[in-house]
Parts: sequence; C-alpha cells; structure tokens
Amino acid sequence: FSCDIAILQESKLEVVDRLVVVSLWGRRHVQWLFLPSVGRSGGIIIIWDPQVMELVDSRVGTFSVCCKFKSVSDEFVWGLLGVYGPNDDILRRAFFEELVSFMSVWDIPWCVGGDFNVVRFPSERSTGGRLTSMMTDFSDFIDSCNLLDPPLEGGRFTWSSHEEVPVLSRIDRFLFTTEWEDHFQGMHQVILPKITSDHFPLILQGRHDRAVKRPFKFENMWLEADGFSDVVKSFWGEIQVSGSPSFILAKKLQFLKRRLKEWNRDVFGNLESKMNGLVDKIKSL
Repeated sequence: FSCDIAILQESKLEVVDRLVVVSLWGRRHVQWLFLPSVGRSGGIIIIWDPQVMELVDSRVGTFSVCCKFKSVSDEFVWGLLGVYGPNDDILRRAFFEELVSFMSVWDIPWCVGGDFNVVRFPSERSTGGRLTSMMTDFSDFIDSCNLLDPPLEGGRFTWSSHEEVPVLSRIDRFLFTTEWEDHFQGMHQVILPKITSDHFPLILQGRHDRAVKRPFKFENMWLEADGFSDVVKSFWGEIQVSGSPSFILAKKLQFLKRRLKEWNRDVFGNLESKMNGLVDKIKSL
C-alpha cells in the first residue's frame, strides 16, 4: 500500500534519522517528526510526502506527535495527532489531557490516530467484561472534542496476543472531526493483514475522484414554506445509523443536508440559475 502520511507507534527508537526513515518510507521525497522512545519502550514516528503535505507547525508531547499540515494541492489546513497511549490508568488521564491541550492550540479540522491502549466498549475485547471508567473517559474525550468514531472495515479487532487462543481487542483507531471528513470526502478506515507485529495496520482510504463540494447553505425562505418543519422531521427519521452519539449525529446531519438540497430543487428549482437570470435581466434594462 502507498500512502501520503504514515503514523508508526512503538518505534523503540531513541534517534530517528533519514536512513531509518527512507528505509521505512521507500521513497526519496520524505519528511518526518518523531517522539523518541524511552529505552526500548514507546516511540512515535510520523512520516509524510512533502510534495503532498506541507508542515506548518508541530508539537511533540509525552504521548503524542502533533502536526499542523497544509495540503499542497488546495492549501487546506488541518491537524494530525499521532498517539501512543499508556497502559497505566493514571497516565491515561494525563494522555487525554495532552490530546485536548494540543487540539485547543489551533482551531482547525483534526484527525487523531494510533494506539490508544484502551477500548471504548466491552464488545471491543474478545474477552468482553464490564464498562470501565477508562472506557468512559475515552468516550468523554471523543465527545468533548467533537470527534467522529467511524466503523472499522475488514475486521473487529486491531490487536492480537501471541497466545494459542489469542486475546483480541480494538485499541487502534482513527478519529476525526466533521470538518475534516467534509473535506476528505468518503474516508473510511480499513484493517490490513498483520505480518510480524501484534497490531493490525489501519489505513484511511478515500475516493480519488473527489470533486470540489460547494458548502451547504440554509435558505431563510425555507422557513416560510408550508410544512417545512414536518419535512425536516420526516427526513430526519428516514435514516437509521448505529455507532457513537457523535457519529450518529454527524451522519444524520449529512443525510439531512442532502435531502434538503433535493427538496429545494423540487420545490424552488435551481435558485442559482434563477438568480443569475434575474441579474442578466436587470443588467439589460
């Protein structure tokens, strides 16, 4: 698989130089940022293609590497957080505090990905169990930062122990804001085959033929249309989505926007064409 950005956790490297990065990346055009390991424990490396993404600013924390990127093709500015969460419950709270702190530095769309070392629900572990305070803290972090938690395609779990009957869990994932998803249309996370690591690689894939989307505009005249509130209620009830509350809300809003555009076209016609036509008539007077 070829990608524009890669996040590597548990590098176990105190120093990361160009020789190491090129051997991992396999291409000449490359830049990177890293959090060194503590001895043979931990470490994060973020690698990217500078022909695709320009690094505008960065931060390196205790549990994460934070990059502010600008897309070369359209100058879209967004933030990426590569994370490696601790196993200790007390440190996990410090971990979430660090992520919130980094995300509050820049008011931009965000994508957060990596090994969180915690699941959200008991169903994300093959052994099941009960809902713990750390799971609740994880969900609270996601909701407080207005992050979407998209479903995982290709499997249920991202980590496997090396036991004869392995213990499985979903401790790795990508999260992103609605604004980030609106720009990178059609993004979905897919699990890839595991080779040597006890983690399954994840990849965020999107449509390569993405067209530039016009922003959604709510027209005040809709409020004056007969039965508009009933129309909205009907559209809202048409789609059923499963997942976290933030994910459900975001998906239903996306569906509602699409249905309102269709309804507007049916009821009012193409407003832009009509307005342009009126402007032309005024100019001809």
